Amino acid sequence: SQAPVISYGSFKLFTRDSSIGPIAPVNRGGAVPSTMYRNTVSFAGNDMPGSQDAEGIKAGFNRPVKITVDRFGNLYVADETNNKIRKISAEGKVTTLAGSGKAGAANSSRGLEASFNSPGGIAVDRSGNVFVADVLNHTIRKITPSGAVSSFAGNGQPGYLDNTKALQSSFNFPVDLAPDAAGNLFVADEGNNKIRKI
Repeated sequence: SQAPVISYGSFKLFTRDSSIGPIAPVNRGGAVPSTMYRNTVSFAGNDMPGSQDAEGIKAGFNRPVKITVDRFGNLYVADETNNKIRKISAEGKVTTLAGSGKAGAANSSRGLEASFNSPGGIAVDRSGNVFVADVLNHTIRKITPSGAVSSFAGNGQPGYLDNTKALQSSFNFPVDLAPDAAGNLFVADEGNNKIRKI
């Protein structure tokens, strides 16, 4: 996608006793339409707690805490209190990718039958797999593009166990994560005060 084309007003040298005006950014086109530049608009969510899938601002969320975007422009949202992972298409349509809405730790090949417990950090890799820091389950979950949910790392018990197979390791309230280009996944393991690498 094309990046925004932004330029800045000129500036002047100044001394301690002189004033300087703002170096105001000016939108000159690109990916951000001039009608939207520096404006705040509602993209999805209807202002009231809810869980309904719908177009844009007709959809409902309940404490959406983390968000990420894939290379096609789709957004993925960790909808914490709903215990769901939501997907927002580039056109703004909101659907539930995974999560039954009930707190739990169930994996399933059918995303809507799986369960999460306070999903937090969320990331997506180049293959479209979504990774979720499932905070109160002390695990990292994986969701395939088709919606199949599995445990990716963590044995489900709070603690600290390192240098072992991913599913035998343990985390303590993992709250955020990020992938790198090489396929590694970095986890902010809040309760252990560590950054972990998978």
